[in-house]
Amino acid sequence: EGVRSGIKKQMRILDNYITKKGVDSTLAIVHIDGNNMGQRIQNLIAGIEDYEEAVNKMREISYNINASYKQAYEKMQEFFNSMAAELPQYEEKETDQFVMKILAAGDDITYICNGNIALATVEFYCREISRCTMNGKNDSESIRDYGFSVCAGIAYIHSHFPFSIGYEVAEACCGNAKKRAKCPDNMDQGRIGNWVDFQICKNIQAQDLNQMREREYKTRYGEQLLLRPYYIRADEDRMAISPEVTFESFKENLTYFRNEEKLPRTFAKKLRNFYPQGENQVNRLMSFLESRQWKLPKAGPYFENENVKTASWYDALEMMDYYIGLDEVTGVNK
Repeated sequence: EGVRSGIKKQMRILDNYITKKGVDSTLAIVHIDGNNMGQRIQNLIAGIEDYEEAVNKMREISYNINASYKQAYEKMQEFFNSMAAELPQYEEKETDQFVMKILAAGDDITYICNGNIALATVEFYCREISRCTMNGKNDSESIRDYGFSVCAGIAYIHSHFPFSIGYEVAEACCGNAKKRAKCPDNMDQGRIGNWVDFQICKNIQAQDLNQMREREYKTRYGEQLLLRPYYIRADEDRMAISPEVTFESFKENLTYFRNEEKLPRTFAKKLRNFYPQGENQVNRLMSFLESRQWKLPKAGPYFENENVKTASWYDALEMMDYYIGLDEVTGVNK
């Protein structure tokens, strides 16, 4: 009961401060979980036969895990609470509170933030945690063998949306990211990269994420609308990831469709709305746009992903109103 009342109190704070009435009303619940922790711990204690030495080693590892994840979160929170407040759309916001921690236990972290910066907070966090290691060293070899990586799930909600359902959706998104991360083609000699999945929660039916996506994000002709989860590359990563599912590709598409000189926003939204109607409708709209001399990304509206025709641009089109990039936040003081 105490935890529940604490969450309700925090949600009232979030409603008043993290969002700004008249500018946005979207919050994001972000759930982050470390990858492959057990295997790396085993590698570090392999060969230790003395009990006391093993206990001391486990304490050292536990300290490095807790300290690294705490430090990465605090750096991320401090960065966004100081930098995001300077964005023009938030100049008159009552406080500079953009990110608030809800739960933290080692490599398992949940926080709530302003919805527009949610993906940027995850990108920042992934880059920070990927510089930390389980053995406390920061050389390239240690980062490769004992460096951290995470998967993240984001649920976009309005402040009066049931928190428990939003949390379940964020956890489910994180689980989907882990499934993609653990595919053999996406790993590097057992090393797992950083991945993120996200979902806009429009109603409580989002609680069963996979069923809802099967029903609402697949056309009657069999085309899949979602490419997510996306891979966020860290400095030492050597994974050979398909370019279409990299976070960089997602950001490039977002940048393209938010540039009204390339495509007016009304047409971008029309393209987003045509995708669920199937490939024929999308092709008709594209022919119309081309006849008006509007250009679209070279990759084309679909590609084959895991033997299924998948929309190339839907994720970016759906997120146009829910995204402020890390580069935009970083650039406010330049």
